[in-house]
Amino acid sequence: NQMRVGQELLKKLQPALADYGALGRETGATFAKQLRDSRNAERSSEVNTILNAISQYAVDNDGALPGPGTIPTGTCSDALANSEICARDADSAACTAGGLVDLDQLTNNGTYVVDVPADPQNDTTNGTDYHVSQDANGRVTVCATKAEGGATISVTR
Repeated sequence: NQMRVGQELLKKLQPALADYGALGRETGATFAKQLRDSRNAERSSEVNTILNAISQYAVDNDGALPGPGTIPTGTCSDALANSEICARDADSAACTAGGLVDLDQLTNNGTYVVDVPADPQNDTTNGTDYHVSQDANGRVTVCATKAEGGATISVTR
């Protein structure tokens, strides 16, 4: 008789338990989306910070870009050779050898930026996972190639 009561109770609870399971999955998916959106917002802010520093450096130096001759010409992407920005704490020789763009001039005495930011999910040793390029007219683009959820994060000036 107790077994029958337990079975009846379980039958009554199953729909509620299924609803809690669906709610948990939905909450998990919403939380993951919020994290993704937060990382993308950070990326957007950081590419703007980098481009603002490059632009201000150019204004202060008669149009010269930091790291003379190191910002490649082409479309900003991780496929563009030698376009990843070097991390501030990386050795300059390692940056050059690795084909990274060394923007240390921006961080000298914190004049333009205290530190070159890195992607929130950066997984490289000497790079930032942010890329920089210029077009044939000298317009500079900084992009976040690890943007999530199909987002495109790129700023040009």
